[in-house]
Amino acid sequence: MPPAFVSAAMSGRAPASVELILPSRPLAATQARRALDALALGDDELAAEAALLVTEVVANAVEHADGGQLRVVMTVDAEGQRLFCAVFDSSAAAPIAEDRAPREAGSDAEGGRGLHLVATLSQAWGYTRADDGKWVWFRLDRGPAAADAAA
Repeated sequence: MPPAFVSAAMSGRAPASVELILPSRPLAATQARRALDALALGDDELAAEAALLVTEVVANAVEHADGGQLRVVMTVDAEGQRLFCAVFDSSAAAPIAEDRAPREAGSDAEGGRGLHLVATLSQAWGYTRADDGKWVWFRLDRGPAAADAAA
């Protein structure tokens, strides 16, 4: 069962949801993106941003978790204009997103940008500690949902 904050983050009619249990391996990001595609987001820009952020959050979990499995919960509202994604991993360490530009890294660096992208592109993001790890979550909005949230 998804954590209570998943339900609290979504409003509106009959959302579509998917919950995945994935091995903590790089392939997990690809599997999560495939599941996201099946949720049919409302526009191409939202779908592209969602795919990027799902990839980043799952990849961070793979990199920083203590192995085992990841749990990914994604919910899209009935209009396909709001996505809520939460990823559970077994690490107790808090995620850190720099308020300034991503880590001082060369253009060929493989890390240091993920949570900065999540913080920049999402309408909200955060984490919730659990007894055996943490949930890292984000929300993307478009259309009336985004306008209501901005008001």
